[in-house]
Amino acid sequence: MIIVFPTLRGVMFTFAALGSLAIALVNVGLGTALTTALLSGFVAASYLMALFSLFRVHVERRSNADGVAESKVNLPVMIINKSLYYRQAIIVSEKCEFTENHIFNCAVAPLKPHEHLQVNRQIPALKRGFFKLNKITLLSGDPAGLFKRRRVFHIPGEVMIYPKTVEISSLPIRFKRQIMPSPTGRSLGIAGQGLSFFGIREYRATDEMRFIHWKATASKGKLMVKEFEANTVDRVVILLDSYYKSIGNDPDDNNFEFLIKTTASMINYLAEMYCNVYFYTASGRNPMMHLFGDAVRLKTEIVNTLTSLKPGHIMLDNLLSEAVDSFPPNSIFYCLTMSEPNESRKTLELLPEHDIEVRWIYAPKQYFPAIDPSEPRVIIPGKLKINKTPSLSPFAATFKTDISAMLRNE
Repeated sequence: MIIVFPTLRGVMFTFAALGSLAIALVNVGLGTALTTALLSGFVAASYLMALFSLFRVHVERRSNADGVAESKVNLPVMIINKSLYYRQAIIVSEKCEFTENHIFNCAVAPLKPHEHLQVNRQIPALKRGFFKLNKITLLSGDPAGLFKRRRVFHIPGEVMIYPKTVEISSLPIRFKRQIMPSPTGRSLGIAGQGLSFFGIREYRATDEMRFIHWKATASKGKLMVKEFEANTVDRVVILLDSYYKSIGNDPDDNNFEFLIKTTASMINYLAEMYCNVYFYTASGRNPMMHLFGDAVRLKTEIVNTLTSLKPGHIMLDNLLSEAVDSFPPNSIFYCLTMSEPNESRKTLELLPEHDIEVRWIYAPKQYFPAIDPSEPRVIIPGKLKINKTPSLSPFAATFKTDISAMLRNE
């Protein structure tokens, strides 16, 4: 598709040329004729230069890697000048729904004759999801800037933007006073826990002095302790509330995206702990989604689910009541919600009686106000009352909450 249209400067020069032509027709003279010829020739020459500015210039899409939200994704393209002449600088423009303003423009240096130039476009990704790409537009014009030339290439493509994750140093699981420490290649307990001796490692702050291995300490010149096979909970249940009416007003930084980021961070950590994960959520108008299995095997499937997850139409109470019957005993239940359960609150309070420890992370939309560039983002004190009981007390997350510290119970 070939499109040439004038810039504001081009409109002014075009009207000036037409005006001089009208004056020359009324007041015939050498001066008016020369002025008209000069302006008309300048406008016509600029139009022709813009028309041929992208002649035999082509673009090809190169393979791109998937990206992560709140970082940059590389979408390379190859710009090819098939002509025998130099081409001036051009603009590569593409509609990308995951970036700001949904349009990304990239300047390309002037091209030499027969040059193949790969442009590695580093595009900031603000949203997670699976996105289809279609058109790439090349923009150029004349050196005077009177006209712009636009050429559209239909080149299909796709890119996956995964949710952003944060590094978790530890994820305490205090079921029956036991802890799951940071992963070091396999799931291990703190020094002295467990039944079977595993090996010797460097001392950590959580270790007891009575488990120090003195011979290894003397030979290494630093504190070393005996380590045993972990004897921790290996079943983690995660329920993610997705009810669309509970989501905050900001389209990009809201409580729903915060919980998705939290879930993705937990899955990344748990995959290194070799435990079993039970994951429940809902997307769009679809029924409840239930994924379960070994965390290592399930990691990719859950992350892909989180990437394309849309606000659901199943209320929190309904999601809980439908999922709770399949919760395994002797497990830790992470309940990630955007609202307080009403009818099923009693169910949550009774779960510890079935050897299920509840860890409730509550991210209300009132704590994630919309971002306004003209005003600071603040939470109005006392605007929301959280119902706490001795047996069930949620952690109230806000837009300022550090996910890693929250999951460490700090």
